[in-house]
Amino acid sequence: MTTKNLDNCVHVLDRFVKAAREIAWSADENNQKGFQDDVGVAFETTAEFANLRILQHAPVSVFEVEWRGTGSWPYDLRCDFFRVLARFAEHALFVEYELESEAIVFHVVTGATTGTSRHGHLAQIRMLGRSVRELIERVMTHRREMEKQCRIVEPD
Repeated sequence: MTTKNLDNCVHVLDRFVKAAREIAWSADENNQKGFQDDVGVAFETTAEFANLRILQHAPVSVFEVEWRGTGSWPYDLRCDFFRVLARFAEHALFVEYELESEAIVFHVVTGATTGTSRHGHLAQIRMLGRSVRELIERVMTHRREMEKQCRIVEPD
């Protein structure tokens, strides 16, 4: 990647962060309601997900949804999630996820950072259910096994 390309990417990220930090970017209540409706339709019309609930409306929309996917690893859930995300994401998008003890949580920031209709949406989407618990247990078991294999033993 050339320095110019890198500078362009960093400029886009800077613009995104600046927009996301503005209170007005995500404060419009009607805008948030529309976003929540879009998220609801996206998840409710996808077989891999069920029982969507909205736990918090603003400033960050917090959702819980059951994942009924068949995968064994986080990338299986990510594939299903990103397929749904594509149905409500806007042209600017940042996603990060983390494993908790009973859930996999996606943090989503999406919106429009340029033009006359600058706005944004902040969301936390908590994946729950038997499939998620099994996936988390599998990952944690794998991590423990890898730690055992990689443990360096100091000589006496």
